[in-house]
Amino acid sequence: MEACGGAHYWARRFMAMGHQVQMIAPKFVKPFVKSLKNDCNDAEAIVEAASRPTMRYVAINGIEQQDVQCMHRIRSLPMRDRIAQINQIRGLLAEYGIVIAQSSLQIQRHLPEIVADTTTELTELTKGTLCDMYGRLKQLDEQIARYDNKIRQIRQRGVGPCMSLQPTLCRA
Repeated sequence: MEACGGAHYWARRFMAMGHQVQMIAPKFVKPFVKSLKNDCNDAEAIVEAASRPTMRYVAINGIEQQDVQCMHRIRSLPMRDRIAQINQIRGLLAEYGIVIAQSSLQIQRHLPEIVADTTTELTELTKGTLCDMYGRLKQLDEQIARYDNKIRQIRQRGVGPCMSLQPTLCRA
């Protein structure tokens, strides 16, 4: 079967029923698709790809491996949002002639000083908005740190997350 969304789940299910399952990465199936993409053509391409003696297969993830992969994927969203937040803060400050280096640390270090500075052209409205953005940046940093800690705990225990991590996933 082709390794796509849900494929690892179905592979585990089929293996539990006694089937031998092999998954092929989509990039190895694509060259064998002859015409428009649909289920029939995809199935034919998978069979053709699987018939090649040198075909490389994807390892089937266990549930623990999927948990780790899920954690990394979820972490990537606040990482992307943090970069966007930093760039937006820097861009807005540049409109007022204030330049800050690109890192999150530099924003955290200098933005409170900039907002408190009365000699800049920043209005109270802009300062308030920058404070809101700074607060969101700190929330993103805390969220990323939580995911980093969970990933670190998983790594220390070996493969698979511990059950004690589950209650901390949702916070009120």
